[in-house]
Amino acid sequence: MLDSVHRYSNLTDSQWIQASLPVRDSGLGVRRVALLAIPAFIASAASTLSLQDDLLSDCGKSDNAFFQIYLSAWSAKFGEVPETLPIK
Repeated sequence: MLDSVHRYSNLTDSQWIQASLPVRDSGLGVRRVALLAIPAFIASAASTLSLQDDLLSDCGKSDNAFFQIYLSAWSAKFGEVPETLPIK
């Protein structure tokens, strides 16, 4: 198999090769899916913060512990995160 993550997907070998090609070669540019995990989680969590607040307003404020942990990890690798996160 081409990548350990590939084993757990439903992609054929040729589909995985296509997905892992650079964008300039008509691929998705995905080399390792694990590299996308933190940015995907942060983007998803940041875009739903106001919705989470609305839904959980009667339950008390959630501290978003995982969100804060991953935001700190991102900040350590790539620099400071903006004070106000974009919703898109």
